[in-house]
Amino acid sequence: MKMRSVSVALLTGLLLVSILATAGCSSGYGTTPPAVTPPSGTSTPTSQHAIDVTANPTLGQHLVDSFGKSLYWTTADAPGMSNVPDNLLTTWPVFYAAQVTVPSTLMTSDFGTITRSDGSMQTTFKGWPLYYYGSDTTPGDTGGQGLGGRWSVVTPGASGPQPS
Repeated sequence: MKMRSVSVALLTGLLLVSILATAGCSSGYGTTPPAVTPPSGTSTPTSQHAIDVTANPTLGQHLVDSFGKSLYWTTADAPGMSNVPDNLLTTWPVFYAAQVTVPSTLMTSDFGTITRSDGSMQTTFKGWPLYYYGSDTTPGDTGGQGLGGRWSVVTPGASGPQPS
């Protein structure tokens, strides 16, 4: 009888470990980053849209995610292709929204998705891949604007990156 209860306890423990290990490995994201990650310190979206437009007194209108975090593009890329190396994705994290919803001032047809060389997905605007700037922490921050002469916030009327 004692051997049987030890066996049941051992099997139950192995089953629990197996379930927890499987849950940790199959987060549902595979190699694709989660859709719309809020900036630090933000817990609720500021918009019902995956992508919205905000105004900056210096830069004018630009795209943000639903948490108000600025979106960027770079002249290093080409339409339909990201050329930003993986080692820069900590500074310039990929933006991906599985389903793009936009306000009436934008056209859903301007947004698409590409598959990066590592197999992850990335949202595009007018063909250009979209990114966050890792040092932007507060909704509306635009610290990545003009960095390296290649990065700019995404302006709704532009057809591609135009850093200043």
